[in-house]
Amino acid sequence: MRQRQIQREQERRRAEATRQQAASERVAALRDRLKQQEAIGSAAVTSAGVQRVRLMAYQDRLRAKITETWILPLSEEQRRDLQATTQFQVMRNGHVVQLELVKPSGNALFDASLLRAIRRASPLPALPDDYPLDVLEVEMRFRANS
Repeated sequence: MRQRQIQREQERRRAEATRQQAASERVAALRDRLKQQEAIGSAAVTSAGVQRVRLMAYQDRLRAKITETWILPLSEEQRRDLQATTQFQVMRNGHVVQLELVKPSGNALFDASLLRAIRRASPLPALPDDYPLDVLEVEMRFRANS
């Protein structure tokens, strides 16, 4: 009888050790998977950050091309503190579509000259090759004194 109890106790301990080993392996596998996901997430965040910087640089190029063609028909005094916000889409090839003034300056000549400059600047630089969409939605504010 005592022998049987010892055997059962040994079997119970072996079973418990097997369960603990399996649990440890599951925890290790979960940790590995978590590390992989963190690495992927970190790479995605880094990639998104790089893409955001490239997009900002691209928008700076758009602004530069537009301001090169912008002829302000107003005197320095008339254009002081004027600013307007435009919205437009840039197609992959750089063509501007759906141009509109979303926040006018209050000066019709200023606003018209800005819209004319954007139309004349089209086509703008083509979208970056790594930009995932075929159209970029742009909202850009322009100031007369900058």
